[in-house]
Amino acid sequence: MWEEVVLELTKYDWIDWTILVTGLLYAFFSVSNMPVCWGFGIISCGLLSWKDYSEYQLFFDSGLQLLFVYMGIVGLYRWIKSKKDTGYPRIETLPFSSHLNALFFGTITSLVLVLIVQLFVNPAFVFLDSVTTVFSIWATWLLVNRIYENWIYWLFINTAYIYMFYAQGGTLVAILYTVYLATAITGLISWNYVMRHQRKKAIL
Repeated sequence: MWEEVVLELTKYDWIDWTILVTGLLYAFFSVSNMPVCWGFGIISCGLLSWKDYSEYQLFFDSGLQLLFVYMGIVGLYRWIKSKKDTGYPRIETLPFSSHLNALFFGTITSLVLVLIVQLFVNPAFVFLDSVTTVFSIWATWLLVNRIYENWIYWLFINTAYIYMFYAQGGTLVAILYTVYLATAITGLISWNYVMRHQRKKAIL
């Protein structure tokens, strides 16, 4: 058994391991509401973009990871600025109607992307890849702006990514997304605690 595990782990190169380690650090610091998370996220996403394109054939996710690099830079700036302006990183929420609109337009956008891409290539898990890409952009925007509900989206998105990467042979990345799934659950709990603390401070 252990020989099989060791053999499996030796299949991965330094890029795979760097993606995993920096991704784990990103997950830890994002749940802790610390701006440094974005630095590790930028490294992890940049390398994963290359792997998506060159090895896993998840073209939507490859482009998405590059967008995450840009959003990581924006997130780093905004989180640092928010802490300077308020003294602590403030968490907000969105009305339910905003999420209904996001679900509607996100689904339509995903279907359009599928139709366009299938004119040129036939990538793996084309619809699931498209849906996770579109809603990952939305969820990352929510995270950058410290919107609490981002973690709800990540519950579903990360579950889908676990399946896709494992099916494509990306076991290490699937493990990383399993950690991200646990991070989303932890984020829901810890950020809810922070919001309650914010309300108490506002009343005082």
